[in-house]
Amino acid sequence: MNKNIFDFKGKTAIVTGGGQGFGLDVARRFLEGGAKVIIWDIDQKLLDEAVELFQIIKMLKILLTI
Repeated sequence: MNKNIFDFKGKTAIVTGGGQGFGLDVARRFLEGGAKVIIWDIDQKLLDEAVELFQIIKMLKILLTI
């Protein structure tokens, strides 16, 4: 399925509730569009897991382009 990718380069997004669910997906879509993303979540463990997930995705994308 082809998703629409928006150009958010040079933009900053603040996503509340970004540790899981809808907020996590919104943060991912902003990152895919090139935005700088600030994620906030009341649950520190979920926030840490989200950051780790995005770091893994970034590393995989780099490996796939090599």
